[in-house]
Amino acid sequence: MTSQNTVADWILEKYPESKFLQPFSLTVAVLLLFFVWTWIDGSSINYEPGRFADGRTTAEWIRYGFPIYILGSPILVGIGLLMALPFAWIARKTHSLLGWLAVLLVFIALILHAWERSSPEGRMLNALKLPPPPDTQILRLLKYDSFSDGTTTQGVCTTTPEYVDALITKHQLKTTEHAAAMAHLPGFPRYPEDRHGSVYRNSLLEIYHDQQQGQLYFSYVTLPPPNEREKYRK
Repeated sequence: MTSQNTVADWILEKYPESKFLQPFSLTVAVLLLFFVWTWIDGSSINYEPGRFADGRTTAEWIRYGFPIYILGSPILVGIGLLMALPFAWIARKTHSLLGWLAVLLVFIALILHAWERSSPEGRMLNALKLPPPPDTQILRLLKYDSFSDGTTTQGVCTTTPEYVDALITKHQLKTTEHAAAMAHLPGFPRYPEDRHGSVYRNSLLEIYHDQQQGQLYFSYVTLPPPNEREKYRK
């Protein structure tokens, strides 16, 4: 009897309900792949050209470096075990190889989709909701959690006047004198003090077009300020 079988037998004897998670090696693999997928999909980002993994970081409350992802890990274990049940059932009822094949096919697709969605380009598209021109270069991008008020995505990229006009039209942005969206993040580019152009915003998105440098500054939040949320609940 192998040590692996000995451990499996002990688990079954101690926790008979765990029979639904057999084979345990497949369940462990599902848990590991599930954590890889959720880490990528929920990651924060601190991007500038050349950073490893495009600057992806463990999801955290950036103001205090609070590890949201780590704090939620016990809950993720439960969800991962539930997700393992159908794969374990396939392995038990048909052939273990089919169970492993199903795991690989599903999680490869999920991880590749999460990697694309969490890329700098994916984050910028999610924030601006409008595909940028093909030659756009992302110069800086930051996405972080506010713990209780959703997430914020801020960035600087090259742009064209036509794209800025399209953003203003799509999001119905209005000019504003209050342009402090970038000011509270140390080390992140702020609007130039001698701004050549207007700042536009609505409750979720604020943009500034630096016409001299041909650059777009943007800041997007998933939740509007508390005093403006009522209309979004309708």
